[in-house]
Parts: sequence; C-alpha cells; structure tokens
Amino acid sequence: MANTNRTPRQQEIIDRTVTLIRKGGLGGLTMKAIGGSMGISDAALYRHFPTKEALLLGVLDQVAARILDPLQEILGDHQMTASQRLHRVLAHHLDFVIASDGLPILVVAEASTSGSEAVRARVATIFGQYFGLLQSLCGELDLAAESPDPELLAMMFFGLPAAVALRQRVLSDPMIGRRIIDELIPFLLGRLQETER
Repeated sequence: MANTNRTPRQQEIIDRTVTLIRKGGLGGLTMKAIGGSMGISDAALYRHFPTKEALLLGVLDQVAARILDPLQEILGDHQMTASQRLHRVLAHHLDFVIASDGLPILVVAEASTSGSEAVRARVATIFGQYFGLLQSLCGELDLAAESPDPELLAMMFFGLPAAVALRQRVLSDPMIGRRIIDELIPFLLGRLQETER
C-alpha cells in the first residue's frame, strides 16, 4: 500500500499536510496554506504534486499504509487465534487513532464528501479493504449461536476507532482508547465466542 516512489520532498509535503489536517481538517486546507507553513510558494508545491487532489491521494495512501500494512503482518501470524489477531488489529488501529489525534477518521470522513471522484474512490477502496479484513477475521471466530453475523460484528468493531477519534477530538480524552483495548475488546470477544464462555 505504501508508495515507495515518493521523493523526500514529496514525503515532507505530505507530512506537513497531515499536520495541518490534524489541526484544522480538510475544509480550509489550501495549497497556499501548505506552502506558507513550509516557507515556500504554492507554485513550488505544484512541482511536486500537480493538483491538490494528487496531494490528498498521497495523504490517503499514507494513512492507509500506516493502518493496513501492519495488519497484513498480524493477519499472517497464524500462531495466534483469530480472536487474538482481531484484538491486535483493533489495538493497532486504536493506537494509531490515539497517536494521530483521530487523523484516520477525520481524513476519511472529510475526504468521503470531497468533490473529487478520485478521492472518494480511494476512500471507498481503503474502507473496503479494512472492512473486508475485519469481516474475514470475524468469520474465523468460533461464534456463539446467538452472535450476530460476521458482517455486523465487523461493523461494530469498525466503529470503535471512530468513537475513540470523536471522543478524543471533542473531549480531549485519549484514555478511553486504552480502556477499549484493554477491557472492552476482550470482554466482547469473550462474550461472542462459544469456546470462551
């Protein structure tokens, strides 16, 4: 998922753009504001990214890589049970949400309403990949008979990082994420599975 063809300057621009998004969202983000924060002109930015859309796609790729690339390693570790892998996947995502002040949720939510079809399509692809991973893992769980199907469980687990991101951004409360990782996820997984009842 990570784009290894970026120049160091392109990566610097993406990193600065991410910082600006964390502070103020996508609404007021302009090439001029990005350039100004770097001490360069917006025209100089266009030498590295031909459009704002191309820059936003780079930001989305970076966010996706930071979430999805480590998940591939977790999913491939079959020495852990499906329940343990799901817990690790969710812990990784929540840790990233906490460390980045809700960045993934902020970027995906705002980009999904972007006027750019390419940006919306990239958001849909990222969402689809992550949701597919969660659903697949939920399908591997030894679920109790009365448990919801894997698609509904995946939607519930997908919502946990979003809830943490909103609470952290609105109430400045990152500790709830740790409690979800350490208390809520193990509780839910235990209640859902026959073998842990």
